[in-house]
Amino acid sequence: MTKLILLCLLAVIVSHSPCAQGILCPEIPSKYGWEKAEDYFHDREHVKMVLKWLCKTPYGENIQQRSVANAYVMEWLAGTPEITINVSTSVILGLEENPDILFSLIHGMALHLMEHPNETDPVKLHTKGLETVAILCNQSKELSGDSRIKPLLKAYRRGRIREYTAEKLSGTK
Repeated sequence: MTKLILLCLLAVIVSHSPCAQGILCPEIPSKYGWEKAEDYFHDREHVKMVLKWLCKTPYGENIQQRSVANAYVMEWLAGTPEITINVSTSVILGLEENPDILFSLIHGMALHLMEHPNETDPVKLHTKGLETVAILCNQSKELSGDSRIKPLLKAYRRGRIREYTAEKLSGTK
């Protein structure tokens, strides 16, 4: 009977641990001096894992980890010869007040480029970035209620995010 109670207690503890909930960020190295193209390529898969974590972890959770992970990823993106991201901020409003949204847009675009290196369509790239933004904003009570973000969330829910993106990039809406 004691073993059964201990097993049940262990199951509850494990199911509520950060690892079980998938909220732990991959470890960020304390030193990461990238100088040559090979240095960037060497850390590519690790950066990709961190990007996936950033694209799934809600804004209000693990704020310190998000900050460190974002700095790591942004520094890698700024220097890698593999990826160039051209962001049009016209696709979403409210970036000035919520810089995390801009980072999430970049994260989504970068992750897509890492998985599809030959992608050049700006609509497709921005759509992938906006999908990440929509997922994360939907998880935030504050951002999901922001009137500037609601059109994006509405397009995402209706499966029309590509059309939304194309309209924003063309300046027609």
